Amino acid sequence: MEYLKFGLLLLMVRVNTLYGLWDLSVLKNTYVVDISESGEGENVIFECPVVEETKVYWLIKGNQRPGRILRTHVMEDIDAGNFTCHRLTGELIDYKVVLLNTLSHLNQRLLPGKQPIQCEAQNYSGHFKCTWKRIKKHVQYIFEAQRGNYTITCEKPSENNRKYEVNCHDNESCQYGEESHNINILLHILDEKRYENHSLTFMLRDITKPDPPAELKISSTSLTWSYPKTWCNVHSFFPLIFNVNITKGNKSPEHHQGIDVPEMPRPPNGKFSFCVQARDMYYNSSWSEWSCSKHNKPRNKQAKKQKKKKKA
Repeated sequence: MEYLKFGLLLLMVRVNTLYGLWDLSVLKNTYVVDISESGEGENVIFECPVVEETKVYWLIKGNQRPGRILRTHVMEDIDAGNFTCHRLTGELIDYKVVLLNTLSHLNQRLLPGKQPIQCEAQNYSGHFKCTWKRIKKHVQYIFEAQRGNYTITCEKPSENNRKYEVNCHDNESCQYGEESHNINILLHILDEKRYENHSLTFMLRDITKPDPPAELKISSTSLTWSYPKTWCNVHSFFPLIFNVNITKGNKSPEHHQGIDVPEMPRPPNGKFSFCVQARDMYYNSSWSEWSCSKHNKPRNKQAKKQKKKKKA
């Protein structure tokens, strides 16, 4: 069923197919011609919205073509662009924008790679962020997200550190309920006369990656840390598990995996550092980045100082 629904999402983009064109519904009067590897192109037809007796002309590639109906062959960049219909006085009546979608090898695409979009969520609140690499300046991005039969609210894509990112919030999401429908996203890319789109399907639990654990502390007997502040507040309902690495000097780290409480015994005397990462306990999603703390003072010296303070 999910594949069927995602197919319907793609059909939203491909409605009103006429003469080899398909209607890019997210932009008014904009159409796309798919160019296959054979590069044959498509014959397309546009009609100016006037009665038959009206004398009009189409302006295409700087040339006037008289008549209400425009027939042209679209095969390469020079054939695409803006087509405008005018009265003999020059008054603009209508316009069409034609873009090319080159269905060729991945390395010839505007946004290369099999899956150039990455999405992450810090928790199960319904907020998530998607990113992709910046291609070049003056490229237009349109981002859509949908779950089931409703649209997810997303901000406009913005550039940040040579990447584009978009923040979305699924207002219908219930963090205490089991997900039953995939989130389907669709990224439209427009670069002058070229067009392409990229899609991705996921559940929130698939892309959830907690922030690193916080408040790492070292006491005389234990190592402790806390859940990240951005994680779900009810820890008993959304527990995390932890991996801990303890490193002494130049030795290889000691690995402690699958710890289910934010605490463990402190190692014996000596200088050491420890790092902690977290993951959802019940779902095999992504581990957080590491959070680290360094301890420079041997425990026996600390104990002596504490004894001196007590005597004083």
